[in-house]
Amino acid sequence: MARARGLPSPRQLAQIRLSALRELYSRDFLLYANEQLKIQTKKAGQVVALDPFAKPLQRMFVERATAQVKEVGYVDGNILKGRQQGSSTITQAYQFWKASTTPNFNTLLIAQDEPTTKAIFEKARFFYEHLHPSVKPDIRHSNRRELVFAAPEHKKKVVEHGLGSRMDFQNAMNMMAGTGTTRQGLHLSECSKFRQDDIDLMVASLYPSIYRGPGSLRIKESTAFIGGTWFRACCDAARNEEVPEFWLFAPFYLEPDNVFPLDPKNPDDKALARMTGLTPEERRIVNVAKRGQKKDKIPPFEIRPEQLKFRRITIAQPGWDDDLFEEEFPTEYETAWISRDNRAFNHERLYAMREQVRQPARLVEVEPGPRLFDDPNMRMHEDLSYIAIWEEPILGEDYDIGVDCSAGIEGGDWQAAVVWKRRTREQVAEVHLHLDGLDYGTKLFWLGLYYYNAQIAVEWTGGYGVSVEGALKRLEYPNVYLWRHRDEGIALPTKKTGWHTSRETKAYMVGLFRSFINHGQVTIRSQILLNEMFDFIQLPYGDGYDYRSATGHDDLVMAGGIGLVISDDENQFRLEEASNIGRYAKGMSGIAQAVQGLVGLAYTDSFDPRARQPNSKLLMEVRGR
Repeated sequence: MARARGLPSPRQLAQIRLSALRELYSRDFLLYANEQLKIQTKKAGQVVALDPFAKPLQRMFVERATAQVKEVGYVDGNILKGRQQGSSTITQAYQFWKASTTPNFNTLLIAQDEPTTKAIFEKARFFYEHLHPSVKPDIRHSNRRELVFAAPEHKKKVVEHGLGSRMDFQNAMNMMAGTGTTRQGLHLSECSKFRQDDIDLMVASLYPSIYRGPGSLRIKESTAFIGGTWFRACCDAARNEEVPEFWLFAPFYLEPDNVFPLDPKNPDDKALARMTGLTPEERRIVNVAKRGQKKDKIPPFEIRPEQLKFRRITIAQPGWDDDLFEEEFPTEYETAWISRDNRAFNHERLYAMREQVRQPARLVEVEPGPRLFDDPNMRMHEDLSYIAIWEEPILGEDYDIGVDCSAGIEGGDWQAAVVWKRRTREQVAEVHLHLDGLDYGTKLFWLGLYYYNAQIAVEWTGGYGVSVEGALKRLEYPNVYLWRHRDEGIALPTKKTGWHTSRETKAYMVGLFRSFINHGQVTIRSQILLNEMFDFIQLPYGDGYDYRSATGHDDLVMAGGIGLVISDDENQFRLEEASNIGRYAKGMSGIAQAVQGLVGLAYTDSFDPRARQPNSKLLMEVRGR
């Protein structure tokens, strides 16, 4: 039967359908991925279609990228990834989709080393080899460095020249081999591990050749690496919405493959099934997941025992520890960047100190008198207000109270105080409140009197401590700490009161606290304080360190450290280290012996343990009395 005039032939119809399908694929990544892109699974020989919604991080990437294209017309994002989350696969799939469906679209991948570069190239070549022939673009040549989508060179006369697109693959040590061509797509993989020299070269020379406009694509993705300051800065800027780039992070517990089955015959697994006997780090992970991570758009999640078993099995492998797991399988953005060198305190020592932790003997309200009333409704928890007592004051003992201050507002930092028994450096009480500064100072006044006029040092830096110490002075508290200048030959008391935090004094406080822990010379009773110490880190800053919490509060750490320093100040020349000073006193210079005598005058028997009032002549003069 004759074909009607003007109607396309079957061959023409097939070509029209194919052109329409290609156009549809070029506009719809999800359709293209589900129907055309193939990946290899962990099972040998198994090839399946790429489902971008099968893994949480991949789904989140597609959602962020799609939303950004609708908003600004291009994709520009940062991804902090963990192992087995499919980040490299989905980002390379997106690059391949653009290059294999868009004319004259040139992409460049830069990975940190040759093996990683080769592995990602193999993903792209696998995508190409498994495309349906009807949509597979012509390829001019393919090697370990490039895929060029154009008519083969051996064809002398061609009607179809191909897409004219290309994909190049370089490692970070040879990234300048990719310059000279305008790029519409850039994929930086494991860029936190790039050398700083390579980053400087990339930013100065390569970035200008990257087109940033409608249809373009720029993705930086990496696991955390403590030396990766450039990538960390990029992530911080995107996370804080300081730049028009999307931010993506998926904690390890969202990945469904990160599980290991429990053995019902194993006692540890039986306890794990009941979620009992967890380590402090495991409890932290459970709590973090339960409350969600709002800033990173991670909803609350209930950790399963099988996920903690996966963590234990992974850490038990040779060469693994808590730090490496957190870097490769991060729980939170901040903790992912922490290494062993960033711990302010030795975690092995802290783990050993768990044996010292006790439930408080009392949870109390402190009232004028002083009177302490048990409060049956009070609970000791990191998110709650409480005053905990482990040991009642003993006549004849000296006590010191370190005080860290805040605005006292619900949801903010805590008003925190730690009470130490000076002779043994044993924690005997702890304060953890959201309370106005003057009211907090009044509480401390009565608590200090309760502990026989304990010496109190209030942290002034930031201004919050002014009202707290002001309350103590208004009530004429008899034993407020006198500030000492530690850059002088002898750290004698000044006429200033309170604790003044600077980079130097904070470093001294942390160093002294750390020394006491390393030598087993301090006893910590509070689980909340111990948890904060696990989370306390030191980060290089200028010619020193910045000390802070990695993820949350450090109020108790600061209060505890301040209390130990002021206690140590009162113990000078009564310390264990100075017990043999008389053996070499004869060899000391006259000036040194005079200094020793002056310090002994200032600190020996400075306080009557019964009257709890200062009686040293030097201290009286310093106080202006």
